[in-house]
Amino acid sequence: PEAESAIELKERSQDNQIISIEQGDDDQLNLFQKMEGLDSRVGLRNTSGNATKYIALLKKYDTMNNNKIDELSTLFDTERLDEACHFIHNLKGVSGNLGLTRIQHAAEILEKSIRLRKKTDYKSLLKELINHYKIFHESIQTMNDRVEPESVSTQPEVDTDLLIYNINELLSIGDTKASELFLSNEKTLILKYGDIIEQIRIHIDNFDFTSASKIISSLPESSKSEKH
Repeated sequence: PEAESAIELKERSQDNQIISIEQGDDDQLNLFQKMEGLDSRVGLRNTSGNATKYIALLKKYDTMNNNKIDELSTLFDTERLDEACHFIHNLKGVSGNLGLTRIQHAAEILEKSIRLRKKTDYKSLLKELINHYKIFHESIQTMNDRVEPESVSTQPEVDTDLLIYNINELLSIGDTKASELFLSNEKTLILKYGDIIEQIRIHIDNFDFTSASKIISSLPESSKSEKH
């Protein structure tokens, strides 16, 4: 076999590099790396080697999409194809960013079938997508059963105005630390800013930092400050 070029060696080294991981997350990462249909190198590369953040995003992905996957059959049965296609398109993108290659591939094929209106293919392709997702979901559930839940700690009061400002600053320069800061304070932000935080989260989960930053920047001044 031909020797690897310097560029190939560098890329392979970066793919396997873990820059940071919190204590206790190494066992979970090992389980994820053995998961069928998951290329953890992709996810680690997209989270700058932050294994703890990568694990959190995988779990968040499952929480967001598990119920929606179950609703897909209803969307097809009622011929709400545009709605189904929109969800599948987003699922494909996020799955690709997280290294969920089998889900990404199945979603891509189904999306193309919908856009071409090849109705005879829907049932088998949808079944394949759901099966791949369920394998991932069951792996997550098994992992959660094997890992003891973290103790709940009382969080100090957070300056939400400063917090959202710092998140926006990180988003504006494409720093992936914005995702970690946002996820760790999401509940606090929802209490302050309401449902629009979910829209911001969706963009961040899709690594669309530009759109997330635009929404934050467009927040009315009255919702950014408690001052009267």
